[in-house]
Amino acid sequence: MKLRWNDYVIDQKQLAAIREQGSVAPIKIGTDVTLRVNGREFPHLQPSFTITPGMGPSDFVAARITLPEGQQYALGVKSVSVDSGTATFSLATRDTALLTVIRIPGIQVLWGGVYVMLLGAFLSYRRRARLATRPVPSARAGRRSTGYDAEEKGVVRDTADPAANAPKPV
Repeated sequence: MKLRWNDYVIDQKQLAAIREQGSVAPIKIGTDVTLRVNGREFPHLQPSFTITPGMGPSDFVAARITLPEGQQYALGVKSVSVDSGTATFSLATRDTALLTVIRIPGIQVLWGGVYVMLLGAFLSYRRRARLATRPVPSARAGRRSTGYDAEEKGVVRDTADPAANAPKPV
């Protein structure tokens, strides 16, 4: 990308009215530039802005460029200094998105399944949250008998000897 400045674009009559009469009418200031992008030249682009004396720049107008490949650029002038002979430019890409709309028959059934799954997840979460807030039952009240007489009589079982732990015949 290469930018070559050619000249200023200023309405000389308005500029003379400002100098001679002290007019406060807005004046359009721009530049004439040539932009070279990927070997292709775009001559005499004229980005500009309007200056109102005492108020500053406004109404920025960018030069639009479209390449044959579809790439779009906007070249704008940010500031111009006539005293030093400099200008500040901005170059922005203007990419576009392509959207394709697809129509799928029966998609409502698929979305219905998604809604049912979300409802099930919500109900499961709510049930789990309620169970987590319930008090824990005591360990003794929740234990069931295994059928051993020793448990009923309060005898401690020996876990190391399986023969001692065998139930007594009735």
